[in-house]
Amino acid sequence: MMKRIVLLMVFVISLIALGVYVIHEKKNNPSKPSLEGLFTLFGKPIKAIDRSITKTLHVTNKEEAEYGRSISTYYEKNSSNFLKEQQYLQKLVDEMAKQSNPKNLTWKVFIYDGPANAYALPGGVIVVFTGLFEVVQNEAELVSILAHEKGHVDLGHCMDGFRLAIKGKNMPLNGLLNLITQGLWHLSFSKYQEKEADDYAFNMLRALGYDPFSLSKAFINLKKWSEKHYKMKNDPRGIGAYFTTHPALDVRIENAQEKAKRISSSINVQKAYQGRANLQNRITKEEHHYEDEEGSSHKED
Repeated sequence: MMKRIVLLMVFVISLIALGVYVIHEKKNNPSKPSLEGLFTLFGKPIKAIDRSITKTLHVTNKEEAEYGRSISTYYEKNSSNFLKEQQYLQKLVDEMAKQSNPKNLTWKVFIYDGPANAYALPGGVIVVFTGLFEVVQNEAELVSILAHEKGHVDLGHCMDGFRLAIKGKNMPLNGLLNLITQGLWHLSFSKYQEKEADDYAFNMLRALGYDPFSLSKAFINLKKWSEKHYKMKNDPRGIGAYFTTHPALDVRIENAQEKAKRISSSINVQKAYQGRANLQNRITKEEHHYEDEEGSSHKED
C-alpha cells in the first residue's frame, strides 16, 4: 500500500513539474517551446542516481583504457575488408581526440558491413557499419555521428553502463567483455545521456569548423533512410538498426536545429565546412580543404 502511495506521489509531482515547465517555456518562447530543457530538468537527477549506484565499482581512466585495448584486440582479429573507410574514420576520430581526450585514451575505430549504425564501447572503441556511408551526405554529418559516439565515452556514459551491467547481471568483468566482443550485448543510454552526447557532438562540430546544422541533418537523413529501408523489408514500424540504440530522434532533431539556429547569427555559417567531396574521396578536411565545400546546408522554411 505504501509503495503505491509513494509511486502516486511521484507521478503527481512529475505532472506538476511538467506543467510548470510548459508554462515557463510558453512564456519565454511562445513561438516554439522545446523539450531540450525538459531533458535537463529530469535528466540530472536520473544521472545522479545512476552514478550513485555505480560508484561502488570505481574504475580509473587507466583501467578503462585497458578494457579498450582488450575489446580492440578482439575487433582487430575479426577486422573487415573496408580498409580505406577504416583509415578515413580513424583519421576523423584522431582529429577529434586532439580537441578533447580527457581520459587520455587510444582511440580505435572499426567498420563492418551492415545497416547504418554506430556505437561506442568503453576505453575508446567506436564501431561503425558501412550503411552509414549510404546515409550521410558529407563529412560534417559523418563527424557529427562519430562525435556523438565519442561523447558517450568521454562523458562516462559507456563506463556507467558497463558498471551497471556488471552489478545487474552479477557477472564478472571478463564475462561482460566476452558478451560485448561476441556482439551479444550493447550499451543503451538514457534520453538525458543522448542529449549530453548530442551537445558534445554539436560543440565538436563548432570546434572543428563544420556546419553546425550537420547534426540535425544527419539525424534527418538517418530517419528517412531507416523508414524507407525497413518498410521495404516488411518492417511495419520502420525501425532501423540506428533507432534500436538511439531513441527519440524527433526531439533530438528539433533540439539540434534550435541550437544551430541560436548560434547562426553570431558566427559566419557561410564559412562552415560540409565536405561532400571529402566523404566521396575518403579524404579528411585536414588532408584536403575544398574551398567550394564552405557554407551551411541549412535552408529556412
